[in-house]
Amino acid sequence: MRFEADADLGVVGDGHTLVGGSPLRIVRLAPRAAPLVTRLLDGVDGDSLDGPELAAVRRLVASGAVHPRPTPDEIDGADPSGLGVVVPVRDRIAELGRCLTSLRGTGLTRVVVVDDGSVDASGHRAIASAHGAEVVRLPVARGPAAARMAGVETLDTPLVAFVDSDVEVTPGWWRPLVALVTANGFADGRVAMAAPRVGAASPSDAAAGSTLVRYEETTSPLDMGPRPSPVRRGARVAY
Repeated sequence: MRFEADADLGVVGDGHTLVGGSPLRIVRLAPRAAPLVTRLLDGVDGDSLDGPELAAVRRLVASGAVHPRPTPDEIDGADPSGLGVVVPVRDRIAELGRCLTSLRGTGLTRVVVVDDGSVDASGHRAIASAHGAEVVRLPVARGPAAARMAGVETLDTPLVAFVDSDVEVTPGWWRPLVALVTANGFADGRVAMAAPRVGAASPSDAAAGSTLVRYEETTSPLDMGPRPSPVRRGARVAY
């Protein structure tokens, strides 16, 4: 795992004081940690850190002042066999078809579609079957959270990805997420979840320039921006 300082991290005085993180805070370092900050500004590989340095980096990661970034080898070596996918859906046959089409060919073997009380159960089942996905049917709509958990109960994989039915994933979308959660020397139980950036879909020629498309491209509540962050209240990425 590689660690990189946040773009807004400021080093004050002799390097023993940092200003940054998310939410913003002041961090005072022990004298022996100051040289580590210089290395972090240029990026540092986790295997070059000794025990105390790694402990310091973990605290800075927790504060949002430093971010972990999987190495290319870790991303390429991510194992798809340990990842299952749950897709909750309700009355979105066309969207579900596009979602499952994007998931095919990604190396993932377990995809579970949870039909959350759709009116046309047979239509959703047919779409899922055509794409080789399993189906769990909830006779009464219980909401997306309950649908996701119903899908989790059918999986025995150590990792689960939630992909909404109106999402179209990009090739290799899961690799950096799996690498971030499982990389030796960093994760070891400290990372519970990881999320990618959710961008606006490419508009059709007919929709291009519409008010909705312009809104999605500039102020969509689903797009948290290109910069990494811990996810918590008051942070750059609050949800």
